[in-house]
Amino acid sequence: MQRVRVQLRNFVARYEHYNTKHPIMVRGTAGIGLFAFGDLLAQKLEHHRKVDRGKALEPVWTWDSDRAFRTSSWRAVMWAPAATVFWNALDRNVKIGGFRGSLIKIAIDFCTIGPVITYSYLSWCKTWELGPEHATVSSVVAHANDRFFTVISRSYVYWMPLHLITYGVVPLRHRLVWVSLCSVGFAALLSFTNSEFDDAQAEIDAGEEAVSEN
Repeated sequence: MQRVRVQLRNFVARYEHYNTKHPIMVRGTAGIGLFAFGDLLAQKLEHHRKVDRGKALEPVWTWDSDRAFRTSSWRAVMWAPAATVFWNALDRNVKIGGFRGSLIKIAIDFCTIGPVITYSYLSWCKTWELGPEHATVSSVVAHANDRFFTVISRSYVYWMPLHLITYGVVPLRHRLVWVSLCSVGFAALLSFTNSEFDDAQAEIDAGEEAVSEN
C-alpha cells in the first residue's frame, strides 16, 4: 500500500511539473483517450438502438476507428489550445467570485467560445470524413449549419451544471483535466447527435433513390 502511495505521489508530481512547463501539450493529450472512449460508448449505444429497430447493417458491433480519430483529434488540435487560452483570459479579466461569478463566466463561455468550438467540431469532422482532397467549403459549411443549433443546445444543457464546478471549484491549472473527464459524456453526446443526423440523411437518400428507380 505504501508503494502505491509513493507511485501515485510521484505521478502527480510529474503531472504538475509538465502541466506547468507544457500546459497545452499536457492538456491536449490528457483527454484524447477519454474523448475516444466517449465516442466508443456512443457507437456501442447506437448499434444497440439500430439492432432493436432492425436497422443494423451488421449484427455484431465493430468499432469505427476513423470516426473516433475525427472526434479525438479535434479535441487535441482545436479544443485544448483554444480552451486553455480562453480560460486564462477569462480568469484574468473576470474577478468576481462565488456563484455569481461562475454564472457570469458560464454566460461568457456560452456566448463566445461555445459557438466557435461547436462549429469547429462539426466542420472538422465533416472535413476528415470526406477527406481534405474532396471536402469543399460549401459542403462543410452546409453540414455545420444544418446541425449547429441542435448540437449546441444539447451541449449547453449538458455543460451548464458541470461548469458551475469548472468555474466555481476547480483551480485553473486543473480545469482542462476536469473537463476532459466530463468530456467522456460530452463526446458521446456529440457523436450520438452527429450520428442521428447521418441516419436521418441516409433514410432520405434511400427514399429518394427508391422513388427515382420507380
